[in-house]
Amino acid sequence: MEESAIMEPHVERAEAEARPLLILTRRGVDANADADRVSAPVRAVWPIVRSFGNPQRYKHFVRTCALASGDGASVGSVRESAIIMEAHIERSLRATLTEAEARALDPVVREHHTFPGHSSSPRAGTGLPTPATCTSLVAQRVSAPVRAVWPIVRSFGNPQLYKNFVRTCALASGDGASVGSVREVTVVSGLPASTSTERLEVLDDHRNVIGFRVVGGDHRLRNYRSVTSVTELAGGGGAAPYCVVVESYVVDVPEGNTEEDTRMFTDTVVRLNLQKLAAVAEDSAVPFVVGAPAPHGADEFPHRGLE
Repeated sequence: MEESAIMEPHVERAEAEARPLLILTRRGVDANADADRVSAPVRAVWPIVRSFGNPQRYKHFVRTCALASGDGASVGSVRESAIIMEAHIERSLRATLTEAEARALDPVVREHHTFPGHSSSPRAGTGLPTPATCTSLVAQRVSAPVRAVWPIVRSFGNPQLYKNFVRTCALASGDGASVGSVREVTVVSGLPASTSTERLEVLDDHRNVIGFRVVGGDHRLRNYRSVTSVTELAGGGGAAPYCVVVESYVVDVPEGNTEEDTRMFTDTVVRLNLQKLAAVAEDSAVPFVVGAPAPHGADEFPHRGLE
């Protein structure tokens, strides 16, 4: 899998406490950056970081890696990586999907629904505390074609179309259809939250993938990131195509809670949202029967598998 969100690390030298100190900066396509201190000279660290063809030397979630082209030391080299899927995520998929569906969804899950770098313990060797995080994944079958499901999922500016606990939503910046758009959400009463500020991180109308990050608000889910994909599958025995919607997330575990508590609460919210999505999409899909006119706006988006 090409890791398009991670660019080549930049290494700077510095002197601190009379010993070499490296600051490794990893910059993503959204210009956000993470930095880690490494108590070693650059000659010890850089050969590990620059080994494009062998990322599993230090990337915990890479199981195997093979070069698809190039020598791994030249710009333009391409690698194919197999990502380790966490056991609870794999169990969740197997509990919801058939074996055939799980096999069909496996490339999608590995490409879009893993969060390499999340941690349940402090960063080794840094002395800097890292909040424990948890990840999870929820899958939902929807008896409707992708052209009925995707327009609902991609409506960043109107999440209350299917998100049960959103009371209102207003765009603070952007048009809701461009990466970088920001929405201000108010939440219904009864939840440990009142507002949430969320930034659109991914919107891919070809692959039917959307992702957002929580960047502010009054709530307990800090550093929440979510990715949702819509995959259309062929119905067996000549049946109509249907979709499997997968939503995954990573979030900091709130102080005073366990990873399991956090996962159980967040999974419940996501599952209820996806169940409502299925109901809304299936209702809207009725006009998509052969010979019936499509709803207004239904052809505004690319529809993979239905050309």
